[in-house]
Amino acid sequence: MPNGSMLYDFGDAIRSMASSSSEDEPDLAKVWFDLTRFKCFSEGFLREVISIIAKKEITMLSMGAIVITFEQAIRFLTDYLMGDVYFKVTFSKHNLVRAKNQLKLVKEMLEKKDSMEEIVSNCCQSFENLAACFENIKASEL
Repeated sequence: MPNGSMLYDFGDAIRSMASSSSEDEPDLAKVWFDLTRFKCFSEGFLREVISIIAKKEITMLSMGAIVITFEQAIRFLTDYLMGDVYFKVTFSKHNLVRAKNQLKLVKEMLEKKDSMEEIVSNCCQSFENLAACFENIKASEL
């Protein structure tokens, strides 16, 4: 990967796509980590990058999503404490709401980390088996 690890892009996409709500949702009862969305995104992502992603990156995809989400929570909280100077806000305590939202998501992700890792592992196994089948077909044509 030319400019860093795929973990950043994967993590930020998961942070956004696998959440049950937007990062602006103040009602934390409406915020949860959706494993079905995680599975769908992971399958599509891994299908495209399985031939170029490093094995270590594969093992870190789930943790990468958790770390990026936690990082974003800290960034929102820091901006709130600094007077909302970086992120655009549209209501009082907007960045505090965002920080709490993202921390709830981190909590959910940590609780579901084993399931996330199993999903990634199963996706990789499927795609690696498929790639091996194609290689066998190509070899038999020679």
